[in-house]
Amino acid sequence: MLETHSGEISSVVINSGCANACTGAKGESDARDTIKKIEDLGLGKSLVMSTGVIGPFLDMDKIQNGISEASQKVDFLFFFYFYFFFFLLISHI
Repeated sequence: MLETHSGEISSVVINSGCANACTGAKGESDARDTIKKIEDLGLGKSLVMSTGVIGPFLDMDKIQNGISEASQKVDFLFFFYFYFFFFLLISHI
C-alpha cells in the first residue's frame, strides 16, 4: 500500500482493542468509512490499522467521534510545531 501511495498518505488511524479481523464485509465497510471520515474533514488520504481482539466489530461511533476531536487539534499542533521550528531555524542564521 505504501509503495503505491507513498506520496499521498497524510495520516494513520490506529485502533487498539478491536482487530477488525474476521468481520467480513461490515469490517471492510467500517475501515472504508473511517478513511472517508478523514477525507471529508479535508485531512487527505489515510491508512487504517487495528490490533486487538479478533471477531468483534469496531465501535464506529467512538472512532468517528475520536477522529472529529483529533482533527480539531491538528491545526493547533501544526501551527505550534511549524512556528517553533521556524523560530529555531531563524535563530541560528
